[in-house]
Amino acid sequence: MSLLLVNLLIMPEYTGDDAYIHFTYVRNVVETGQVSYNDLSTHSYGSSSILWVLLGSLASLAFRDIPLVMRLLSAVFFVLSVLIMERYLRREFSLTVLQQLSALAVLVFNAVLFRWIVTGMETGLILLVVSLFLLFWSPERPVIGGILCLAAYLTRPEFAFLPLAIIVASAVDGKSAVRRNARVIVWTIVFSLVWFLAARMYFGMALPLTAVKSEYFPDLDSLMRFLKVVMGSYPDLLLLILLAAIPGKQGKGIYRSLPFVERVLVLFSIAVLVFYVATGTSVISRYLLVVYIPFVLMAIRSLERHSRGHWVPRLLPAVVAIQAFLFLHFHYGPIQSFVKGFQPAYAALGQMLREKTPQDTARVMLADVGIIGFYSRRPIIDRAGLTTRHVYEVGSNDEGVLTRQYRPRYIVAKMHTAGIGEWMVRLRNASSEVKDIVPLYHATIGALGVFSPPGEVWEVYLVEVRYLR
Repeated sequence: MSLLLVNLLIMPEYTGDDAYIHFTYVRNVVETGQVSYNDLSTHSYGSSSILWVLLGSLASLAFRDIPLVMRLLSAVFFVLSVLIMERYLRREFSLTVLQQLSALAVLVFNAVLFRWIVTGMETGLILLVVSLFLLFWSPERPVIGGILCLAAYLTRPEFAFLPLAIIVASAVDGKSAVRRNARVIVWTIVFSLVWFLAARMYFGMALPLTAVKSEYFPDLDSLMRFLKVVMGSYPDLLLLILLAAIPGKQGKGIYRSLPFVERVLVLFSIAVLVFYVATGTSVISRYLLVVYIPFVLMAIRSLERHSRGHWVPRLLPAVVAIQAFLFLHFHYGPIQSFVKGFQPAYAALGQMLREKTPQDTARVMLADVGIIGFYSRRPIIDRAGLTTRHVYEVGSNDEGVLTRQYRPRYIVAKMHTAGIGEWMVRLRNASSEVKDIVPLYHATIGALGVFSPPGEVWEVYLVEVRYLR
């Protein structure tokens, strides 16, 4: 609870643009019963955490202040996950009370986690799913195991690797382990097939847009970006992995010494990291929270097994100091830039674009769809291709191609390398049907990324596009 209070004290207004995507889905489910993003004529599988949307919708039935409800739900799930993790540590580790509390603190003192736990994102649900998996997964409870695997996948698409990790871990252990865990795999497959069929029938696609649409390919730039995020956001992982790798006088190696469920999570983590590198995914720091807990547990387990448990309380001050530095150095600046620049500017844009009548269904095209989509209630053309099908259907995220195909009335452009004049010329040349482009709004906001160069600014414009017919 103290961590939550400090969070609210330091950044009470911080929510994040992506959180408003969930808020919009929740509002539409509550008001219309449809899982869709602003264009209520079609169902949209544009949420990477559909379970978070559905749980938020249930919570919002009683209280209609959706941003507040979702932020509170984030906090509740975080607290529940900490309580469950504490129970798991007591059950599985032979540590003193002080060592257990220190281990728990090491698990939750993370700058990325601290940034997102009360924003209305699915971060708390991710931790809850992982902690439930640790505490309740068992081959003797195959139905529960299948439900947990499906719930994890519906929380973050990366958890699709979890059943694969169970299979690989079983195969490594031998035929008896395969037979012992076979029923869990069967139930996971059954539940997953039911979900994929239901999603295909409801949304017209079995996988979320975040999975079927990708503009990234593996290259040196994507690899360097990945290493930059890992080393810049999670340097303590390197320390923990080093501690875990210290060989003891006895034992069969760190992997073999772990309980099966922790071995599964370690293999799952490795699969996720390899996937990010192999696909060139534009990974951001909060994505890696799904792999953070297994590595920390592995380090603590190693210290315990090799009679170094007394080092866990000594490790805590170093971890807290590192994470506090990371938050202040990397995260606090972008958060302030977002709260003081991006958030008010995009909220103002959303209010400007607010639909005037039920017949006012003019589309707005932009890449940062969260806040504007929530406040405008307009049909959205998502240039990132993550919440609507337009990029998926056309096969391009080029503004000119999308303008020519879908004729949005409004476009929100965020740029820092080109001027608005040059941008408007390119848009006119891309479509012969564009008659005029009228600027309606302009704002300047500061750097938003954790690794943005010093002094970076973004220019945000709202323009109205008028067509020949």
